[in-house]
Amino acid sequence: LPLLLLHGGFWRPQYDRMHLRSLAAHISGADGGRCVALVEYRRVPGLPQAASSDLLSAATHLQTHCQGFQGRFIVAGHSAGGHLAIWLAAHLPAASVGGVLALAPVLDLQLAERLRLDDDAVAAFLGGRAVDMPEMNPRLMAAVLRERKVRVDVLHGDRDLRVPVEMSRE
Repeated sequence: LPLLLLHGGFWRPQYDRMHLRSLAAHISGADGGRCVALVEYRRVPGLPQAASSDLLSAATHLQTHCQGFQGRFIVAGHSAGGHLAIWLAAHLPAASVGGVLALAPVLDLQLAERLRLDDDAVAAFLGGRAVDMPEMNPRLMAAVLRERKVRVDVLHGDRDLRVPVEMSRE
């Protein structure tokens, strides 16, 4: 299946997809040339809708530009990109999502906010408190994916210093 890959960086403008280029190149060379879209998305503090709009557009682009596209793809993301991968998969038709892989994801925005991860990255991204924006809550989106029977795999090291593994436990 084609792969839509989302970078992390605590939703901050200074972080981009460059740190995942080699991974995307490796995956695209495996299995006889898997289609990989390493997505860049807007990271505008206080405007999460910019990122979500870009992700929905990227999913449409992948569907129309991957040679031999058969209607389904995998969504994967690292750190903040893991959060966005789950958000995106929950906002796409279930039949188009072949699965989600979240690598060290920020899956609990309220906990991340309480821990003040990356100097209050959650508040900066959302432009407010996590509790006031349930539409961006990855825990609620994961529940939607479970109802739709979309497979979600989470991989998170227990020595992660940036995003505590507690973010992925439930």
